[in-house]
Amino acid sequence: LAIFLLEESTKEGKASPFAPYLEALPSNVSHLPIFWSSDTMTRAGLNDSNVRIVLNTIRSHYEESYIQGICSIDPKFCTKFRMDHYFWAIGLVRSRSFQLHGNDVVLVPLADTLNHRGSASVKWSVDMMSGDFVLRTIEHIGVRSVDQDGEDGEEDVRELFLHYGTFDASKIFTTYGFAPDDVAKWSATMHFVNPPDGPATAFHLSNEIDDQAVQLIHYFCRESP
Repeated sequence: LAIFLLEESTKEGKASPFAPYLEALPSNVSHLPIFWSSDTMTRAGLNDSNVRIVLNTIRSHYEESYIQGICSIDPKFCTKFRMDHYFWAIGLVRSRSFQLHGNDVVLVPLADTLNHRGSASVKWSVDMMSGDFVLRTIEHIGVRSVDQDGEDGEEDVRELFLHYGTFDASKIFTTYGFAPDDVAKWSATMHFVNPPDGPATAFHLSNEIDDQAVQLIHYFCRESP
């Protein structure tokens, strides 16, 4: 999908049927954490965070996919599109696409402009009969009234929100660049010092934070050397 996006974006004028959509897309994705510089990560306080390792790993993966997965097979592509062009397309697909059943992902004009909120006002689905991508409101979204003279009256217009999915805070941050207060899942990785006669141990917790999880974390913190 990212490669298709690049190819369509280079067609002159209105040659691409997606030209209006392409023109509306942001020209820069440097705000996404996977493209942050080392200095930006430091200023964001990520020096001692596992998130920094995750971000660097994801970026290295995309660098390798460009060099080894594309350029080695189709050098002409890499003559036409530099790595920063590829990163632009990857960033848009990662942060704006919708995943359908299976591993298929799509970009949907308008729908990809909606922000995230824990309590969504809009739900999306795919009509199984027509294949259409459908947005449905699930709460009152406001109206604009018109007075008797045909002039705009009072407004009760509200922003529409989607729910991006049930991810842990790290996943939301590395993909979209924010960590909402209403995140449903938090994760923690706990490493324990090697005992003299045993292997290193690490527990990765990714669960809803409830009383039982809190007690488990406290237990391990007390028992670890």
